[in-house]
Amino acid sequence: MESAHIFLVRHARPLAAEGGFLGSSDVALGDQGQAQARALATWLRGRHTVKTLLCSPLARARQTAESIAAALGMEPQYEEDLREIDFGAWEGLSFAQAEQRDPALVCRWLDDEAGFVFPGGEAIAAFHTRIARIAERLHNLDAPLAVCHGGVIRALLCRWLALPHSARLAFHPDHAALTVIRWHGETGVLQGFNQGPGGGIVG
Repeated sequence: MESAHIFLVRHARPLAAEGGFLGSSDVALGDQGQAQARALATWLRGRHTVKTLLCSPLARARQTAESIAAALGMEPQYEEDLREIDFGAWEGLSFAQAEQRDPALVCRWLDDEAGFVFPGGEAIAAFHTRIARIAERLHNLDAPLAVCHGGVIRALLCRWLALPHSARLAFHPDHAALTVIRWHGETGVLQGFNQGPGGGIVG
């Protein structure tokens, strides 16, 4: 059954400092993040019909999903394809720090993003391949909610809204916020973005 709606949640705020590349690093939620996850779970209860709960296996997503699962009476299913991209040796660095450390590599990234491989990390082409897999899986589930990461949500939105991948930076998913895609035939429509206890931009 194809889903009429797909729900995406970016994990709550992790312990890691803001501003650095946070991909494969398995960082847990801090106290603020735990509170965000609980507040979002309470806000979600009774608001949307969710029939399947999927989750990235990384701790910050798992812990967010556990709060949602408890509120909705569901069990999360862990999906490797929902992991954030692996930045390799650049994990934890800001863009400016990566540029200072590896200026030639950063230039290569900017010049040939599709063919780029993060040093010691993941190829962007491989990331797009698994995004394509999880996009199809979510589309073929009934009312799924996926707890994942900012980069994953951006990539999924570009794919479902038929936007070039370069448009991803137009979206900034907030921590512990809900994105809603509604399907009109084979076309995705952004029905809600950054919704949650603090309010929503769309929808």
